[in-house]
Amino acid sequence: MAALLLSVSSAAGAGATLPAPVVEALRDDGLPQSSLSLLVHAVDEVHPRVAHLVDVPRNPASAMKVVTTWAALNLLGPEFKWTTEVHAAGDSGNGRLEGDVYLKGSGDPFLVTEQLWRLLRTVRRKGIEEIAGDFVVDRTVFDVRASNRGAFDGKPERAYNVEPDGALLNFGVNEVHVERRSGYPRPIVQIEPRLAGFGIENALTFTKRPCRGRLDIRLVVERGASPGIRLEGKFPARCRRFSIRRSIATHDAYARGLIGHLWKAVGGKLGGKVRSGRLHEATRVVASHDSEPLALMGWRLNKFSNNVMARQLLLTIGQHLEGTPGTVEKGRRAVKRWLASQGLDAPSLFLDNGAGLSREARIRADTLGRLLGHAYRSPLRPEFVATFPLAGVDGTLAKRFRDSAVTGRAHLKTGLLNGVRALAGYVHGAAGKHYVVVALQNYPKVHKAAGTRVQNALIEWLVKLPG
Repeated sequence: MAALLLSVSSAAGAGATLPAPVVEALRDDGLPQSSLSLLVHAVDEVHPRVAHLVDVPRNPASAMKVVTTWAALNLLGPEFKWTTEVHAAGDSGNGRLEGDVYLKGSGDPFLVTEQLWRLLRTVRRKGIEEIAGDFVVDRTVFDVRASNRGAFDGKPERAYNVEPDGALLNFGVNEVHVERRSGYPRPIVQIEPRLAGFGIENALTFTKRPCRGRLDIRLVVERGASPGIRLEGKFPARCRRFSIRRSIATHDAYARGLIGHLWKAVGGKLGGKVRSGRLHEATRVVASHDSEPLALMGWRLNKFSNNVMARQLLLTIGQHLEGTPGTVEKGRRAVKRWLASQGLDAPSLFLDNGAGLSREARIRADTLGRLLGHAYRSPLRPEFVATFPLAGVDGTLAKRFRDSAVTGRAHLKTGLLNGVRALAGYVHGAAGKHYVVVALQNYPKVHKAAGTRVQNALIEWLVKLPG
């Protein structure tokens, strides 16, 4: 097995001929062979079956999450958990706290409404019904530089563009629901979860258009002093319900709205306001919540290619390896040091934010292949491989390779950006061989159907190899 780790880095000239189905798919769509880096390596063989332009640094899109996840499993451990605490300052009696309450964020990537509700319910059970002061959210576990949320592609409301936060709640995303109800003259608009003090302006009207295709609905987000949304356009009267997931509030506004709503829902009263701040030293812990273990977080992260979870993970690596606050630079350094210690680093590797949501991120196919080989030989392989989408079954591959020879035989992390298509992972061949496969393709419009056809041709060919 050691040969898998050692040989890929020098494989640029070995097995360089592309598989015939891949060549055909490239030719049919007018894509040059130079747009693709491809590595196929049986785990029990010394030399790769295919090594085409594997030494060319390319943008891997979300396939970069493979690097972040594997580093985290080794540096933090599969059992690692994030602990979010609620602290109280001041004296309390008769259900009233004469001071502030603090939510100390830990960078938990999966602190969702149910868990926050349980945490606040525990505070109530500890005898705190009324808070005379403020409810302070401390997100200083991370130091995240202020950025333009829509800088990547001009779509700041899209869930994949949410930036990380030390007190991330519900991935910073709401579901916006539009529905028709009998007796109402216009469509009903609601958001889930509800956010206290968040405005909803409904300017929708009904139309007789059929309930199919793209709906004429526009979402306008206001992130200023009075956060809220406005919905404009026409909703087909034949439609019953329409839902979209969008980032409609800053992290600060989201915390104000959700905590304000949930604290009231559990029977609490607040004399002050919900605000951001730093934890006061003279406090006591009144409630805490431990997250799911990292192994399960990795499943959520990679199966569904969750960008903000990956970014939280890189910051957490930096915070635990180099101290609070976690920063992107600390996370990069920690990952690069570990990769170098394992013989996996490469000068051309640029991790950027750890999620692959980047125009600058770069990795070579041979570097990614060596990392996958390293993971295959590790005791942590089951935890790692289980995070990958399973072809034709779940995650980002649920609708691909379904009812085919590939179904259930490939664990592959996908990557997709404008001009980028990527796959990286493991394939179990029909003849019993296990393969590491990396396909990185950068070319205008390759993110559309053409890139998918190239990948499908590759994996279908690989599964059917005679061994």
